[in-house]
Amino acid sequence: MGVFEAILISLFVYLGSIGSIVGNTLGWYNLGRPLVAAFVVGLIMRNVPLALELGLLLQLAYLGSVTPGGAVAWDLSYASYIGVAGALAFTSDVETAKDLVWVFAVLGGGIGVAMWNLSYALNIFLNRIAQKGAEEGDTKKMGLANVVGGQAIGFVLRFVPALVVLLTISITGDSTNLVEYIPNW
Repeated sequence: MGVFEAILISLFVYLGSIGSIVGNTLGWYNLGRPLVAAFVVGLIMRNVPLALELGLLLQLAYLGSVTPGGAVAWDLSYASYIGVAGALAFTSDVETAKDLVWVFAVLGGGIGVAMWNLSYALNIFLNRIAQKGAEEGDTKKMGLANVVGGQAIGFVLRFVPALVVLLTISITGDSTNLVEYIPNW
């Protein structure tokens, strides 16, 4: 996986999130689904058949994943994009990729949840600015806080960590034995 591919995939990690610039319907409920994410990653990494096989596994595993009231137990979008891209970056062997997709999906999903919770915490400050704007009748202040500030936080907390993870995967590539990094405890 090259730098340009990692940037494109990271951009889709952001676009496939709740509250991204493309909205929840196109973002979270379409681009954020494992099968769609796998297709996008397959197009970017030029291996659509294997990507779709991996996406199907993730889609089946997360079929019942819902986010009632915004409660995200697992970040499906992060898990799907990072999982499929990580597996494809390491191998083109179907059986090995099927094993690796879970390793990278767990990594991506965990990072995604951490970033989701951090965005909730950071958005508190924006909510106070928007509330003050509402009390003053200043719609510009409300818009800046909600649209510009919220999108900036969302973009930074989704795009940047995804890019770091994908570039790290890209640098290590298939020459790394992942087992060496698992602690013995």
